[in-house]
Amino acid sequence: MSNIIRKVVRFVIIKILSNPPSKSPRRYIIENKQWHHNSIIDSLTPQFIKIGRNFISGPNSVILSHDASYLLFTRKYAIQPTIIGDDVFLGAGAIVLPGVKIGNRVCIGAGSVVTHDIHDNCVVAGNPAKIISSIDEYIKKAQTKGVLYSPPYSFDQIRTQKGHVTDEQVNEFQKSAVAEYRRRNPGVNDWINYIERRPEKNKDNRI
Repeated sequence: MSNIIRKVVRFVIIKILSNPPSKSPRRYIIENKQWHHNSIIDSLTPQFIKIGRNFISGPNSVILSHDASYLLFTRKYAIQPTIIGDDVFLGAGAIVLPGVKIGNRVCIGAGSVVTHDIHDNCVVAGNPAKIISSIDEYIKKAQTKGVLYSPPYSFDQIRTQKGHVTDEQVNEFQKSAVAEYRRRNPGVNDWINYIERRPEKNKDNRI
């Protein structure tokens, strides 16, 4: 069954990528500006996609609302609303299939394929995506490992007001993260150093 799912997903993704998202005004719904959006949105039926507040997505993630596999056999598309709640993280390369409803406070791991509804307050991963922990357990584990680092206040301003992170702001975060890592882990991984980020010619894809 998992092989069938993979084949269908592969076919649908090929169809979507062959018709890349338009740069015209968005036709899908995002509740407010508090989001870092790196997803490929279904370009055929974006009207059937709704995304809630505080949405963050990694590069090459995909959100679909139509299935082209039926087109081979019936000359018709399957179309279903896809709904994403508030405070959702969609990892790099993850895929949300048509008709899925994702609750609030959900973290979807990189490369996951979401084939069914996901309830509130959980972390899912895999193909097909399965629940692996609660959000609280996920956070507690990261706190115990000591891997959480606070970005500059300017990052949060960009998140809430929309915009791009500048090279100066990235440099500021890198400096503080390297310094804090060394404080927490003296003498460990000394190869980790601050490297100044130079201005880039194309900043369009920066979050």
